[in-house]
Amino acid sequence: MATIGAADGLESLAERIKGRFPHSESQQRATAYLRGLVSPIERKNGWQLAEVAGDRKPYGVQHLLGRAQWSADEVRDDLRSYIIEHLGDVCITEIICNCSTIVPVIK
Repeated sequence: MATIGAADGLESLAERIKGRFPHSESQQRATAYLRGLVSPIERKNGWQLAEVAGDRKPYGVQHLLGRAQWSADEVRDDLRSYIIEHLGDVCITEIICNCSTIVPVIK
C-alpha cells in the first residue's frame, strides 16, 4: 500500500483521469473540480467550487458536469483503481453520502 501527500495525490489522480477529457480546458476544469471537492469549503455546490477554481460564476463547472465530453464510467473506474492502489482493497469501504452519513458497503 503506497502513501502519498494530499497535494501529490491530487496531482497524480488528475494526471490519471486527464486522458478521459478530450479537450485541455475540460482537463483543467476537472483538476480544478477535484481541488474544490477536497478543499475545506463547507458547501460543495457549483458557486463555491467555481470560486475555489478562481471563477466568478459557475458556468465552467456546469459545463464540465453537464455538457463537456467525457465518460463518467471511465473516470469512476480510474478513481476506484487509484483508491485501491493507495488505500488497499479493503472488505468494507465507507462512503460518505451527500447527507454526511457514513454508510458501510460490504463487498
